[in-house]
Amino acid sequence: MEHVIVYTDGASRGNPGPAGAGWLLADAEGRVFEEGWLPLGETTNNVAEYQAVIAALERARQLGARRVTLRSDSELLVQQLSGAYRVRAERLLPLYRQVRRLVASFERVEFQQVPRQQNRRADELANRGADANDGAPVATGTNVAADGAGGAGADGGGSGTAGAPGARWDFWRYVEPAVVLRVRYGETDQMGVVYYANYLDWFTEGRTELMRRHGVPYRDLEAAGIFLPVGEVECRYRRPARYDDLVAVHTVIRHVTPARLEFAYQIVRVESAQNEETGLLAEGRTVHAFVDRSGRPFNLQKRHPELWQRIQAAAARAAAGGGPGVQ
Repeated sequence: MEHVIVYTDGASRGNPGPAGAGWLLADAEGRVFEEGWLPLGETTNNVAEYQAVIAALERARQLGARRVTLRSDSELLVQQLSGAYRVRAERLLPLYRQVRRLVASFERVEFQQVPRQQNRRADELANRGADANDGAPVATGTNVAADGAGGAGADGGGSGTAGAPGARWDFWRYVEPAVVLRVRYGETDQMGVVYYANYLDWFTEGRTELMRRHGVPYRDLEAAGIFLPVGEVECRYRRPARYDDLVAVHTVIRHVTPARLEFAYQIVRVESAQNEETGLLAEGRTVHAFVDRSGRPFNLQKRHPELWQRIQAAAARAAAGGGPGVQ
């Protein structure tokens, strides 16, 4: 892809407050082909704006874009990224440096300030991200315009179906609201990083909330005599999380059969307490068997057809939205 036009925005309710990042990508003719949003927990509007730029540039780089035109209605952001203004806020410096590293991976990146009206869709997406911090039933993820129509201006952001699952599950492709957590002191070890086993606890938080959101809370399963012990677990550690970092745990149902259920996870740092890069920290999976109170496995479809249909529906929504699909 030669040239991508990007619109970005950030939102923070309270500044600082519940925040989100939003972005959309269009081709050289202005036709929107992807859009996404990300919950950021409690942070400032400026941080949210930078996070949106990082997410959008990461996606453009993955798509193989050589030139990027990035548009925002924030004069401060555009002037800082263009080099006209200095970045003085300490908490913005690591994000600014991360943007500059991303910019260096393209042949050319141009930053343009546009009127707020022309950036309305990115603002809507950023607010969806902010809503997701409160558990609102909105998605964060990539949407591909079904008909290729729709510009990126006031009425931009084509309504469409979500993209097909890719080989890699990237954070801009999330289709489920994240569980956003602040790293506690007691979760770190003597080296100052999060103890490895605590990532598995975060996996538990992610899948418990995912099931609740789709109308299949664990308490209902257990009340019906259905239990989901872990049979397999895998976690690949990419970078360490540290005390007071803000992390987002993203979870989807990856595979479901009448006998077992598999979840996939990614843990992303969305705000660093020590000026480190944001992005992927760990990813993994867990596989669970359906067993009764005595621990004997059974066929969920035959024994509890209604619950089986609800779990299948949850899995189908994940597959339709761009995460690692049901196999």
